[in-house]
Amino acid sequence: MTQLDERILEQLASDKAATSWEVGFELSGTVRPGRVTDRCNTLVDAELVE
Repeated sequence: MTQLDERILEQLASDKAATSWEVGFELSGTVRPGRVTDRCNTLVDAELVE
């Protein structure tokens, strides 16, 4: 689990229906949206998000 994963999970806690693109947009400026998508896929594989 990375610090980015924690930020993604916090963002999803406030908007459970957000897509990885939407989360990446919210976190833009600090991380590439593609990196957010990669981490979201990892979180799905770990069954931490749907």
